[in-house]
Parts: sequence; C-alpha cells; structure tokens
Amino acid sequence: MHDLWRDGFTAGWLAAQPLIQQARADADRYYYLAFNSEEAQQRHKEALKAFDVARNRASTAETWAVLDRIAAERAAAAQGGTQ
Repeated sequence: MHDLWRDGFTAGWLAAQPLIQQARADADRYYYLAFNSEEAQQRHKEALKAFDVARNRASTAETWAVLDRIAAERAAAAQGGTQ
C-alpha cells in the first residue's frame, strides 16, 4: 500500500476511484430506497421502461433508414451497371 502513495498520491487516487464510485452508487441507491415510496419507485420504473421502449424504437427506425438507403444505393448501382 505504501508504494501507491509514492508518486504524490496519483496512483493511490486512481486505485481508490472504483471503490469510491461503488460507495457513491450504493449510497445513492439506499437513499433512493429510503426516501421514495414503493408507488414512486414503481412510477419511476415504468417511466424508465417507457423511455427505453421509445429509445429502442428510435434506434430501430434509424437502423431501417440506413438499411433502406443502402438498398437504394445498391439498386441504383445495379441498374447503372446493366445499362
């Protein structure tokens, strides 16, 4: 452990970051659970689920738009090559 702090705390700070981030995430989670009713938690869960569905739909629409563009380019190239 002594070697971690030899370079002016940088290595020690870097080594501690995952632990600090986990502690913060745990504290946030326990605070959320302690100060939100089950109904509020359920509403949040449903809102996040709806958001995920909307995001996935948008992503799927974007994917299909790209695939349609590629298909149109290939069709145009195929017609240009046969003429």
